[in-house]
Amino acid sequence: MSFAGHVFDMIRRDKQNREMLKQHREHSRDIRRKQMTSKNFSFQPDITIEEFEQINCQLKEKEMEERQYTFRTALLFLGIALTAGLIVWLILFLADML
Repeated sequence: MSFAGHVFDMIRRDKQNREMLKQHREHSRDIRRKQMTSKNFSFQPDITIEEFEQINCQLKEKEMEERQYTFRTALLFLGIALTAGLIVWLILFLADML
C-alpha cells in the first residue's frame, strides 16, 4: 500500500468515528429523554434536607483543610527555595571577595 493508501484509510476511519460519535450522542439523548419523561423519574434526592446540609458542611470543611494544606505546602516550598537561593548567593558573594 502506498502512502496515499494509508492517508485514505485514515480519512475513512476518521469519517467512521465521526458517524459513530453522532450515533452515540443521539442514543444518549434518547435515553435521557426517556428517563426524564418516565413516571419513576424525580429530581428529589433520597436524602433529607438535614442530611444534605450536614454533607454540605463536611464538604466545606474538607475544602478548607485542603486549601490550608496547599497554602502551607506552597509556603514551605517557597521558604526552602529562598533559603537555597540565599545560600548560593552568599557562597558566590564570599567566593568573589576572596
